[in-house]
Amino acid sequence: IRQIGIRSVDAGEKRFVLELKCHKDMKLAAWVEEARVEAGNAGVPYGVVVHKRRGTRTPGEQYVTMPLFAFLGLVYGEPPEPGNDW
Repeated sequence: IRQIGIRSVDAGEKRFVLELKCHKDMKLAAWVEEARVEAGNAGVPYGVVVHKRRGTRTPGEQYVTMPLFAFLGLVYGEPPEPGNDW
């Protein structure tokens, strides 16, 4: 995985944006929307939120939040469009 710009990540053929958060109060819906907007601005299909887990500083122990369609797209390739029945 290599970083492209500030928030865009290229993991082989899968490109996405990371929205990084370190807040006491979690506002997941707003953060996911920010990630979606940033992904659109970067021209990539997925926005992912990485947020601080209280009680640990270990990077690998932090949380990741994304819509299910984004998760499926990152795992399997092209996902269905959000909002469609699948």
